Amino acid sequence: LPAETKIPLTIDIPGGIESVENYPVRFGVPLPIGAAWDIKGLRLVDSSGREIPSQVETAGRWAAEGSIKWVLADALVSGKNGDRIYMMPGERSAASIPSPGVTVTRSGRGEILEIDTGSARYTVAPEGSLIKEALFNGQVVAREGNGRGLYLIDQDGRLARASGREAVMKIEASGPISAVVRIEGFYSTAGGENLARHITRLHFYAGRPEVSAVHTLILIRDTNQVWFREVGWEFDTPAGGGAKALFSLASGKGDDVQSIPLAQKDKVNILQKEGINLGLKPVSFSQWKKAAPSTPWTPCLHGKSVFEISRTGKQKTTYQGNMGDWAAVAGRNGGWIISCRDAAAQHPKEFELSAGRVNLKLFSPSSGRELDFRMESIGSGEWRGKYRENKKRKQGNCSLQLTM
Repeated sequence: LPAETKIPLTIDIPGGIESVENYPVRFGVPLPIGAAWDIKGLRLVDSSGREIPSQVETAGRWAAEGSIKWVLADALVSGKNGDRIYMMPGERSAASIPSPGVTVTRSGRGEILEIDTGSARYTVAPEGSLIKEALFNGQVVAREGNGRGLYLIDQDGRLARASGREAVMKIEASGPISAVVRIEGFYSTAGGENLARHITRLHFYAGRPEVSAVHTLILIRDTNQVWFREVGWEFDTPAGGGAKALFSLASGKGDDVQSIPLAQKDKVNILQKEGINLGLKPVSFSQWKKAAPSTPWTPCLHGKSVFEISRTGKQKTTYQGNMGDWAAVAGRNGGWIISCRDAAAQHPKEFELSAGRVNLKLFSPSSGRELDFRMESIGSGEWRGKYRENKKRKQGNCSLQLTM
């Protein structure tokens, strides 16, 4: 790249937040063929030309001659919405390295990782909850404990947890800005039967207490024989006395934060039971009304968003709209917050909170549905019922729906 090259990148902050300070971002930058070969020759600067803490790596190369095609960058940015930072050629200085940076240390026989972000410490292993323990200000705020960890339950009620047997844990990045741990393994029953696989990436940033997780469920069994009632990620939370459940309700004006005291045996559940679905409808309803209809179909959105809040000893409350993306348990010893991006759109999702435990149900049985890919389930029941009903009434509603 010519020395004067400056590739602009715009800071895009979510609504309701005026500015950020040393906020972690990850992004990719494409480069034209022949522009750069050495990743060490690229750096990030702010609008005044000051270098900002960053970590760059090569994500792809041009096949023709091997120059860099994609740059993957992690950075700690500061500024307001619309401010710009720039990627440009030049030798990286000490300003690109944060203090303290994130560190990753193997312990035991390499089967346990200790990640220190400078703000929090995590213990990671390839089985159970994956995050075995999280400490903030020297205090344990979450641990595997007696929880089920990363788990699923099949149609027969069999519990399968993330297993360390045959699991592979790989450090994909080790700092100084970010550390990424990739874990791939089976969901296994107590008897050793594998019901599914998972790939989970844990992403840690320097100076930040939170961990970002990306979980992928991989089906490995005949879907006519094995399907699932529930998929979840459960942690023990030693919040101490004065425990309370905290969660948000989404609204056009930002989060509406709710707080409910938790006695020892209390539970609070927040469930997105229904949501907007993707369906199909005939392009031409005049053609559809004929005895032998022949018309293309087009996608459409339909349905309604409904969420429920239930509490021990209280009547369940149903609301129209979307639940929020996060929930937490907090007390005198600290707290543990868990968030799922676009939780309502990915219904059925559920947060289950108690005085000593947090569970994010990635697929909740409380919706009355199952994670079932059998043809008789996909092509019948609610799908076929809608299809028949709409065909009979010849209305302009969607005729098929995907309700997972």
